[in-house]
Amino acid sequence: MEKERATSQALTTSLRLSAREEFLRESSDMLRQSSLSLLLCSLTGLLAGIVFGSMAEMLKMLPGLLILIPPANDMRGNIYGAMVSRLGTAMHVGTFSPSLSDKNGVLRQNLLSSLNLMLSYSVILGVLVVIFADIFHICTQFPCGNSS
Repeated sequence: MEKERATSQALTTSLRLSAREEFLRESSDMLRQSSLSLLLCSLTGLLAGIVFGSMAEMLKMLPGLLILIPPANDMRGNIYGAMVSRLGTAMHVGTFSPSLSDKNGVLRQNLLSSLNLMLSYSVILGVLVVIFADIFHICTQFPCGNSS
């Protein structure tokens, strides 16, 4: 009874290991690409943090710019999240082609629509920031007076 249980356990363990090895073999391209993508995102996030940290003096001079930080982060997630969803759907349906030269291509249309959304949303955010900064008496123009 003990031998059978030990043999069964060894067989189950070896099956699990071979299944893991097979999964890693089949998924190696995906793992490599996703690791590269995560590394790129981490590096650009680090660069953005360094640039933001170097703007500390400007943010002290123009505190109204702080109002833009949360909506700008939200804008990035909403616009690019929607674009990635549309491109992913196009890939699964089979209508995606990675060419930017095709004027009616899914990639080009999505990039242009995302650019249009980003620019229009930025203008709307700028107007809203000025309105709310005026309501709350926050300085948005250089040089700021000591009245705020």
